[in-house]
Amino acid sequence: MSTTTVFVELLIVGLESLVWLVLLVSSLFGVDWVPTIIIAFEKADVFATVAVIGLAYVVGIVVDEICEWLIEPWAKRLRDSVQGDTELEVWGMQAYVFSHSEGATSQLGYMRSRLRILRSSIFNTVLVVVLGLVFLWTRSAIAANLKGGLTWFVSIAGLVSVGCALFAYRRIELSYWRRTVGVYRSLKEKRAGAPAE
Repeated sequence: MSTTTVFVELLIVGLESLVWLVLLVSSLFGVDWVPTIIIAFEKADVFATVAVIGLAYVVGIVVDEICEWLIEPWAKRLRDSVQGDTELEVWGMQAYVFSHSEGATSQLGYMRSRLRILRSSIFNTVLVVVLGLVFLWTRSAIAANLKGGLTWFVSIAGLVSVGCALFAYRRIELSYWRRTVGVYRSLKEKRAGAPAE
């Protein structure tokens, strides 16, 4: 997987994370600071864009590591369910595949990219929903009679989004390791059947 791909993945994660960070700051301090930020962006067009991209990238790195740590126990159970009684741990199989099959490495890299974005999106969606509801009830100027309906809408949309992302994550994680094990076995069989030099 190229460094550009990883950069873009972390940038996506960071940009998602900036949404809940803005909601957090707005919930704590109100929204009086927003016009100042908008004016600053208008005056420093290129610099502001570079600053936001840089900030999003750094935040993306931190959030990606937190998400990987949080989801690892579940991911380990999924890996172990694929592992079965194999002669080598799946990490060793993955390393073997990466060093012996460029095509499989590319395909597995694409799957890993999807997993990284999904696990972070799960985390970010939960925080956007929670902090969005906090902002809605503490800082927004929306009429009280509309807040109940918005609360239900945001909660249900958040639950559906997280549920779909968890479903997709589980399917892709299992598929990733099944494919890794399958390619590993295929490569080993080809190697065992190859004539000795």
